[in-house]
Amino acid sequence: MVAVHRFSTLVGSPKICRHTEDRKFAAENYLNKVNKGKKTYDDHMKTSSVVYQVGDCVGVRIDKVDRTNTDAKILPCIILSKFMKNNSSSFQLACEFGKVSSSFDIESLIDLRTAIAR
Repeated sequence: MVAVHRFSTLVGSPKICRHTEDRKFAAENYLNKVNKGKKTYDDHMKTSSVVYQVGDCVGVRIDKVDRTNTDAKILPCIILSKFMKNNSSSFQLACEFGKVSSSFDIESLIDLRTAIAR
């Protein structure tokens, strides 16, 4: 007598078992949670970008490979302009050495508005 697996079906038909349904349910829940977290993060970034105005003092973190151990970790800058790029706010900055050629998004900036007296 040949043993038959309880989930085996006709040749060519898909195997459907409880684990497949559980995996599908878990994948849907995971994607819903990730999408909700991404929307919350995007909303937070949009409200944070409204806070910074032209002329505000911000900092840009300098990566370890681009500095020595005696150099500053944060480059203080002033916001020259603010514009939309790839559906998010980007900023053009200037430091004490001149205008910075790259534009920076909100995630790259550190708030230094309280560090200077006006």
